[in-house]
Amino acid sequence: GLFDRTRGELGNEIGGLVAKELLREDDGIFALTERGVEASKEADEKFVEEAYEEDWKKGTQSKATAEFCESVFGRDLCQTNFTDMEQLDELVEALELKPGESVFDLGCGTGMITEYISDQTGASVTGLDYAAQAVRIARERCRGKGDRLSFVEGDMNDLDLPENSFDAVTSIDTLYFAGNLEKTVGDLKGMLKPEGRMGIFYTIVIKPGESSDLLLPESCILGKALEANGLAFKTRDCTENLREVLTRMRDTAEEMKDAFEQEEFRRKYFFSYVEGDGGLKMLEDGRSTRYLFLAKLPS
Repeated sequence: GLFDRTRGELGNEIGGLVAKELLREDDGIFALTERGVEASKEADEKFVEEAYEEDWKKGTQSKATAEFCESVFGRDLCQTNFTDMEQLDELVEALELKPGESVFDLGCGTGMITEYISDQTGASVTGLDYAAQAVRIARERCRGKGDRLSFVEGDMNDLDLPENSFDAVTSIDTLYFAGNLEKTVGDLKGMLKPEGRMGIFYTIVIKPGESSDLLLPESCILGKALEANGLAFKTRDCTENLREVLTRMRDTAEEMKDAFEQEEFRRKYFFSYVEGDGGLKMLEDGRSTRYLFLAKLPS
């Protein structure tokens, strides 16, 4: 970015950035150096990480968030995804989880969905999330269920869990954050026992001008990653569910704007409204679809 301001206007702060070789000056106009661009990226990432951690804590304490989730998703499980209870119950039913089976939940957040899956099925579920704050909250809340619920801090881009150890893997709107989707899918496959099942909710989005064929499950990046790992899969079209969730998300956020303001949780209102409204526009433009991907390993 360019800073069309003189050194005198910004004083010592600009001078300090120039001295650190983060900015360069050309006829009174300042621009980020390569080093400055990298520092800016690191600062952005740190801000996002800190905001993410803070929002998990706020979300579990916020009455407005609980009401929002109840209205949008059908039940308050501190959701930050596009998966309402109709879709979640469809996933649980499709995986045919049994008491005593072991499940790995990728990107569990505060673990309320993880806990729900375990409560409904009797399966032992391990949830993993990148946010330390979310994992701490999950562990604290589920202390009395330690025989079938555990939570670990980790990175989906660097999974380090035992191979051949889970009967099922779930990923509920989390694989968008995989740096190398093919590798992450391969890591998840490696965790599964023979006849292990995989259930993934994934919303596909294409850029303007891209072929609508890329909205098909077999043509999208996730479908290609599953295929590359030798995983045959079936899908269930959840695009209309997505439309309903996004509509409720946008409308409920607007209705509850004052409630979020009173809790000083404006970011929750803002991102919920923008995500809902923007997602609906992409659907209207024919640039988005949503599927539940189901795969099973051979015996």
